[in-house]
Amino acid sequence: MIKPIADKLTKKGQSRYSLCVGVAKRAREIVAEAENNPEEILVEKPVEVAVRELQEHKYEIVPGKEGNTSAKEEAEPKFESENDSEQK
Repeated sequence: MIKPIADKLTKKGQSRYSLCVGVAKRAREIVAEAENNPEEILVEKPVEVAVRELQEHKYEIVPGKEGNTSAKEEAEPKFESENDSEQK
């Protein structure tokens, strides 16, 4: 990411690293949505779409439980291992 753009997109106290992680996560979501919808064709690169959506305030990067970032629009999925389900 270009530094001046990153400076405009980050909030006070937010690192550029968390910005990159949040944008990358949203880009992966965009790719997954496109794969699930065969009628949708990606013309732009997913990262460009994710950055544009962030600029348009379509999602927000918020700190997660362990300091990780997540897109506000998506809840973090919780997975159980097979061992956890057998113990219950």
